Amino acid sequence: MKKPFACRMRAKRPRRFVRSYLLPGEGMKRARKMRIVVASKVKNSHAWSCSGDILNRCRYGRLAPRYAEPIVVAVSEEMRHVADLPGPGRSGAVQGGDWYKRSVPVTHIENVRFCLLRWRFGYAWEDTGAFERMERLIAEKGSMEGCQNMREARARYERLDEIFEQVKREGRLRRVRELGERRIRARGDACFHIGPGGEPFFAGFGCHRLGMALALGFSEIPAQVGCVHPDGLAAFQRVRVWGW
Repeated sequence: MKKPFACRMRAKRPRRFVRSYLLPGEGMKRARKMRIVVASKVKNSHAWSCSGDILNRCRYGRLAPRYAEPIVVAVSEEMRHVADLPGPGRSGAVQGGDWYKRSVPVTHIENVRFCLLRWRFGYAWEDTGAFERMERLIAEKGSMEGCQNMREARARYERLDEIFEQVKREGRLRRVRELGERRIRARGDACFHIGPGGEPFFAGFGCHRLGMALALGFSEIPAQVGCVHPDGLAAFQRVRVWGW
């Protein structure tokens, strides 16, 4: 008597991964497909951003920047700020063009200027213009920097003073991950773009961190990478923090 058909079926062997030789252009097609698969497995914006690392690796090899990659950059009041380039949301992107020419001094940023007035010259927050700015933006947008009213805004600036005193005692800025927050890589740190010659351009994210570093005379600051100019990939290697 014959066994039922289901019993006679042979078990499928596990698929073996065979190395294939790709034609020109096929590597990028597979990388893009892999990026979609990776992002679909984890419904998270960070998963989509990190999956861009695959494309960067295929295009630029070991020189490729990664999403939210930690870096250490030299800071000074002479450094420049690029306002029309995406910040942490496009972290790790290789961005060509002349965006580095459309920059202004970092002291043109209100929050950086307020920090210097407060922590270098001893002005009260009320006299720096910070509260007027917060009050205006809360009225326009409903909330600003996590504050929905001026009581919360004042508490936030008191907390910033406490952080500044801690940074002053320790002589360094901690990374956000060192503060106990669960963040991917250097997400949450100040963001800097890297120009064609390797020079850092402030992305406008992390103004209070940059203000503390400038007020205390720090020569460098821990940060996360924003966009990198293609001509600056080799120089970018000098500011990378390996081992993350």
